[in-house]
Amino acid sequence: MQYEPSTDVQYPPFVLTPRTLKELRKLEDVPSAQLDQAWSILSEACNTLFVPFLTQTREELLQFEFERLSYAYAPYRIQVIIHVLSALGLREFQARYLSALMRMAKAFADQAPEWGVDPERIEALFRRYLASALRLVSMASSGTAFPVGQLSAILIAVTKADFGLTAVFLAMERSVPAEKWALQETIRLTDAAMIQYEQLVSQLWKMLVKQTPISSSLEIEGDIEEGLRKLGAHLSALEGQRPQ
Repeated sequence: MQYEPSTDVQYPPFVLTPRTLKELRKLEDVPSAQLDQAWSILSEACNTLFVPFLTQTREELLQFEFERLSYAYAPYRIQVIIHVLSALGLREFQARYLSALMRMAKAFADQAPEWGVDPERIEALFRRYLASALRLVSMASSGTAFPVGQLSAILIAVTKADFGLTAVFLAMERSVPAEKWALQETIRLTDAAMIQYEQLVSQLWKMLVKQTPISSSLEIEGDIEEGLRKLGAHLSALEGQRPQ
């Protein structure tokens, strides 16, 4: 599988795991062949990248392997997204993905203490990643030209964030076994990549808003606020259910 680096933002930066694909495959109106292909590719990535990363990497090499495997995962991830979008289309995928993500939120938040992780930290990763991902898709959907240098930096940051969050999700949904220390360190590395990703997306957003009437012309900008509002309400409800 070959990967050609590109500055064309045509693939939504959303995390996909066997569990999210399973949620999507439950829908009878979705063409199963495309999702079967996506499942096969993602399974290969899990076996060749994430299992070794989470189960075999020595502690002193984890940061190096995190960055190296982030780039190795990129072509797998793009192929998975291509098949998923072929089955659903962008807007339908976004709506169903958000629904699947919220269903996963409770399980991940509940499991966090088992890993020695603060549940609020996991919840924050959900919110922050989703906000920046939807905003980046908004800008790409507007047809506005991106400065190549700035977009390249965003793609590097999101590549690391995607890999890190996918590793975290795979461990927490029990698709891939992991030691506590490995998951905790992966969360730390993912958080660092997320900070860079957020900052770069925010900077690009502010720059484009100044140059164009982008904020009023984006059809899915409302989806960002509505999606985050629903996710925030859902996670708040989970917080109320959590034992004190």
